[in-house]
Amino acid sequence: GPNGSGKSTLARLLTRVLAATTGTLLVSGVDATTLSARDVRERLAIVSQKSHLFMGTLREHFQWSGDPIPDDEIDQLLELVRLRSWADSLPDGLQTQLGEGGALVSGGEAQRLVLARALARCDRMLILDEPLNHVDPQTADAILADILPTLKQNGGLLISHRLAGLSGFDEILVIDSGRVAQRGDFPTLCRQPGLFREMLNVELDVMAP
Repeated sequence: GPNGSGKSTLARLLTRVLAATTGTLLVSGVDATTLSARDVRERLAIVSQKSHLFMGTLREHFQWSGDPIPDDEIDQLLELVRLRSWADSLPDGLQTQLGEGGALVSGGEAQRLVLARALARCDRMLILDEPLNHVDPQTADAILADILPTLKQNGGLLISHRLAGLSGFDEILVIDSGRVAQRGDFPTLCRQPGLFREMLNVELDVMAP
């Protein structure tokens, strides 16, 4: 849906940041109102539009919760989000300090690093709220295609105003003014007159040479 349509509000409802006043929200089949904040965190991994990196080494960003992750698995995660060559170029590799006083990280690099960190906790449903909006469209689409099997396996919700990379998703909800205006898979919505097809045509026109 377009900016301001209510997409991020849906994520805030699922994560209990906002309380629903009507209807029922289920998280892994459980009424979300019966879950504590800790219960929600145990079931969900969230990547928001604002990427937060804490002070520490690149390796430590993957060790912040749960069992330690071996370096080879970290390398695989970095490869998945197209950051392996960036990590290899850092002065001290995985031991490079990030944050204030450490290596400078661009907005797109920070977003991909936070996404890789969430993927390390692959036993949870992923909620991705515009997780790659600072990454070029071609790279973003390639990353989404590669993480799609994980989303299908554990459950996932992607919030996006871009449409071109959504063809592999099982179901798409089109949000307009806080309501579900359309729902269906990519081919179905492409055939139907409506907001989805209008937005897709605009996006394709912008991308055309």
